[in-house]
Amino acid sequence: MVKGWRIGKRKIRGIYIALCMVLCFFTHETAYAADELTSTATGPAIKVTTKNADDAKSYDIKVEWGDMQFVYDYAVPQWDTETLTYLETSEEGWVESGFNGRNNKIKIENRSNAEITVELMVELYDGVFNGEYTDDGVQAYFFDTNAHAIQASKVLTDVYETEFEGQITELILESAEEIVDDEGTVIKQAGVRTETAYFAFCGTPDRSLDKGTEVGTISLVFTDTSD
Repeated sequence: MVKGWRIGKRKIRGIYIALCMVLCFFTHETAYAADELTSTATGPAIKVTTKNADDAKSYDIKVEWGDMQFVYDYAVPQWDTETLTYLETSEEGWVESGFNGRNNKIKIENRSNAEITVELMVELYDGVFNGEYTDDGVQAYFFDTNAHAIQASKVLTDVYETEFEGQITELILESAEEIVDDEGTVIKQAGVRTETAYFAFCGTPDRSLDKGTEVGTISLVFTDTSD
């Protein structure tokens, strides 16, 4: 009898499981019917307006150029018909008056409400100073002070082996806006921001040039580098 009870118990379990499957199937059918509802309700369009955007920039940049006229003196001795000797007239090199801080100066003023970075570029025309590549060939650079420009202009040989003090390739001008620190303290009043660069040649030309010969161009590239 015990054996028969065990068999009956198993049958009851089987019936119970079958009943659960039926219930689950019934529930699933109800959910499936609900999924057939596809009606959609659409609300009003979402609209946004922005005011006083941070990128509303106003640019005002002024550039003042020096005359950019330079003289190289070969300092060839002059024959003196009285003494019948050659007289030294000067010292060979770039005439220093060309680097007087005005003729070779580039001044930039920024009145914009943005930080401006200025890339300084110079292009010398091919072959205008030297026929072929030489270590003493004429090169041109920009400097942070005129004293450094004068110093570079005196380098006439081994140009490519020289490290020039004060050489620069760009200028950064702060925004003309009032500058405030993280605590709200004004650390710089609103005002025109000014930077300068000084141009200089170095090296030795191997050919003479007529007066006022154009030898190249200087270009300035302005970029808004505000955060």
